[in-house]
Amino acid sequence: MPVRWPNPLDYDEAVQFAEVSFNDPELQRGEVELTPLGLPKVASGNFASVYRMDCGLKSYAVKCFLRNVSGQSRRYSLISDFTATSRVEHMVYFEYQQKGIKIEGDWFPLVKMDWVDGLGLDHFIRKNWTNKAQISRVISQFENLMLDLKNRRIAHCDLQHGNILVKNDSMRLVDYDGMFVPAMAGEPSAELGHANYQHRDRSERDFGPGTDNFSAWIIYFSLLFLKLGACAKNPGAVRPGDMLRI
Repeated sequence: MPVRWPNPLDYDEAVQFAEVSFNDPELQRGEVELTPLGLPKVASGNFASVYRMDCGLKSYAVKCFLRNVSGQSRRYSLISDFTATSRVEHMVYFEYQQKGIKIEGDWFPLVKMDWVDGLGLDHFIRKNWTNKAQISRVISQFENLMLDLKNRRIAHCDLQHGNILVKNDSMRLVDYDGMFVPAMAGEPSAELGHANYQHRDRSERDFGPGTDNFSAWIIYFSLLFLKLGACAKNPGAVRPGDMLRI
């Protein structure tokens, strides 16, 4: 009989008993972040539940999968091999653990990733949409991020607001489930990304170093339009010729 895959409530319960639920010694000593009601604070989507585990001086994002994805372990292994030999500034250190968390006596995989303190791109925009200087800074960060990926001939393949964290010094990408690295050339993609950021004709065959192009242009031009709006909101701060340089 196939093993029943855990649901969000299963994970919510398990992470509260880290010592017996996790296989990783560091996570076993950790404590899950709680809500004001004393329940595990979780970011849940269609494919995973993500928790913050505080382990002494280090904190981690622990991603627990809500369904079994074929080939997931191999893909994460290829991504890990690539990042081990080619440091990607805009990625976050992670470990894919096939035997990661125990639910009702069975082991399931998880991703352990360094916790990044930053704002999601959507939250950053809500906070700064009238601030030309801040929008200009994030545009420059996004340009550097995309140049880094292009120069390494890799693609995130799901560029969207929830997977881009904005920090003071740079951006960070999270969620590498569908990522492309050169060792995957010729393979189909495992997922098609957030529908609102992808070309409507994208299929599993569209998987390579150029997969991010469409979503990158959407994000880039959206930021440029916000910068124009910020100029309009603060006309006194606009110098002659600024509009031509935007």
